[in-house]
Amino acid sequence: MSDQLPPAAMLSSYHIADWDRWKGVFDANEGNRAANGFVAHHINRAENDPNELSIYLAVGDLDRAKAYGQSDDLRALMEEAGVVSPPDVSWLRPAAEAAVWGRNVPGVIITHMVADFDGWLEGYKSAEADAMRAAAGVIGHAANQGMENPNMALVYHQAETFDELRALASSDELRHVMKEAGVTSEPEFTYHTGGFVRSTTSARYRQWLTHKLSTWHEQFGVSGCVGCGRCITWCPVGIDITAEAAAVTDHLRHEESIADSHQLEE
Repeated sequence: MSDQLPPAAMLSSYHIADWDRWKGVFDANEGNRAANGFVAHHINRAENDPNELSIYLAVGDLDRAKAYGQSDDLRALMEEAGVVSPPDVSWLRPAAEAAVWGRNVPGVIITHMVADFDGWLEGYKSAEADAMRAAAGVIGHAANQGMENPNMALVYHQAETFDELRALASSDELRHVMKEAGVTSEPEFTYHTGGFVRSTTSARYRQWLTHKLSTWHEQFGVSGCVGCGRCITWCPVGIDITAEAAAVTDHLRHEESIADSHQLEE
């Protein structure tokens, strides 16, 4: 998601028959989701059953998204995708987000009730809570408030391993921070592997381009690729990496020439 949090989100959990079948239909429907108020998504696959999904969808237009969520079109798409259980849907208000982007990592969804959400959120964002998460190996996190029940808090933590997440879940430090923040129920923990998808075309383009060339930076200290041409041949939306690189280079040269001309004028 962008630096500004979206006004709403939907968490939809269900079971599928086959990952490749579901993912093909889901990816093909991205334009339709965007037209109906959804701006980003995060796919979570359960640790012990990768066909058990929890899809977090950031929402820019709540009315359109809710209408689409109840539509016959969506029901038909889910049937086509091989969804084999009724979806469990929660509508949320994003309250904080500092998640890891660009790769799939272990994550845990924590759900619990709080006495006062604003008071709880202050504790969640406190220096003590940040230090606890960092010491436990948490590398990304997010928090949401329930819409139907504003005393429900849904938290997402990411780490490099499930062991780190389980150690945090069972720690006295977490229990202490929760108690201080006003948690009133026993928390529920569900473990997943997942990753965020960036919410704007420009952000997705930047991630794609830098990721495409990043391995050369790691090995040789410069941008580059082997030049086989397979990414151009098989790109589903027809992106030509050589044309894109040339366009970026031309833009940079143009910016440099403008800077040089300003220096001469001075």
